[in-house]
Amino acid sequence: MSIQSPTPIDRSAAVSIVTAYPGPLQEHFLLARLSKVWGEQGLRCAVGPAQRLAGGLGLLHIDQTVVNPDLVPRVEGGARLLNASVLDISKRHFSALLLGPGSDWDGPVILKTNANYHGLPEASAHRPGPIGRLRSRLPWRLARQLPAADYPVLDRRSQVPAWVWRRQDIVVERFLPERDGADYVLRMWLFFGDRGIVYRMVADRPVVKAEGIRSFEAHYGEPPPEIAEARLRLGFDFGKFDYVLHEGRAVLLDVNKTPAISGKSWERTRHLAEGLHHFLRPAT
Repeated sequence: MSIQSPTPIDRSAAVSIVTAYPGPLQEHFLLARLSKVWGEQGLRCAVGPAQRLAGGLGLLHIDQTVVNPDLVPRVEGGARLLNASVLDISKRHFSALLLGPGSDWDGPVILKTNANYHGLPEASAHRPGPIGRLRSRLPWRLARQLPAADYPVLDRRSQVPAWVWRRQDIVVERFLPERDGADYVLRMWLFFGDRGIVYRMVADRPVVKAEGIRSFEAHYGEPPPEIAEARLRLGFDFGKFDYVLHEGRAVLLDVNKTPAISGKSWERTRHLAEGLHHFLRPAT
């Protein structure tokens, strides 16, 4: 699918990227790259905290699993704030795969942090002490904490340690992988407005990470209907969804409202940037 022709930008419009702290966005964030494209096209962009949004278009970009409502600006007049209702992306909030100690399922399971991205955005505010550093070198079962950069996959729910069920910061989900021979597949949908990119990655391990990827594909298009419906239900204007096709059914694994983007493909970035016009069009 080819990139659609650019839509003329309303140069009088202003875009405010609302963050929790002053200063520019880190370059790996999707919105940092998109704002560069918008700036090249003559659109004025501002970044930083805001108490009120009195005009133009706001993009809520607070890199926390659960956003404090006090950080969300008041929207006044004809202003609009994108992702304004996306304030909780914890697994316990959206996941349909959650299990409890008494669940009937006793097939494969995966243990995850309830917080997004291994809970790293929240953990970055707290440096581990000597005991924490010692625990990080122990096997996860003995340390009673998940590995720093991985999610354990167990053959059966009954193998989950008892201490896991008592932890609110850890969730247990049914493990429903998509397979490609002996390998594992992860799909991602990165979207902004009416523009999106669908990715397919094949790796040699159950939890697909960059270091284990064997093949990578990207195309402009739409995800399965179940994933598009989840976007509407969860109120996302932009973001990233991870999913798999398990036995022919799309299964949502993760959602992200402050996605990062890697690589040097400015072509794909410019495609997503065009999605801004979906929100800047005058109402008819």
